[in-house]
Amino acid sequence: MCPARLTRAQGYGTLRCQRLVLITAAVLSATLWVYACGDGATEPRPYFPEPTTVTVSPAAAELIALGATVQLSAEVRDQNGEVMAGATVAWASSAAAAAVSASGLVTAVAHDSAPPQSARNVKKTLQYAMLT
Repeated sequence: MCPARLTRAQGYGTLRCQRLVLITAAVLSATLWVYACGDGATEPRPYFPEPTTVTVSPAAAELIALGATVQLSAEVRDQNGEVMAGATVAWASSAAAAAVSASGLVTAVAHDSAPPQSARNVKKTLQYAMLT
């Protein structure tokens, strides 16, 4: 560091010392700023699709005879609305009147005790899918 008290004859040395301190501080500040900022490139955040919407086709169907079938298909979309091509859908039926295979084939297996409700039960079954 520069001495605090100097005589008049030493004034030139004081000026040189102050310039040296100022230049050193500027170079150190610039170096730290460059390292802190990096090269400006940032890695993009990884994208992990999450299933948010399942569309079952057909949306509703009526199985009016025992043994009647309808094939279901499902389209799974992620949080950005993009189709998730490799998504697996598990099919299940909550209605006693219909059985659903692993491939989504719905078969009428029994008559419901209340015929007016039977079509509604099957329609509800066709509208739900479970993601695995």
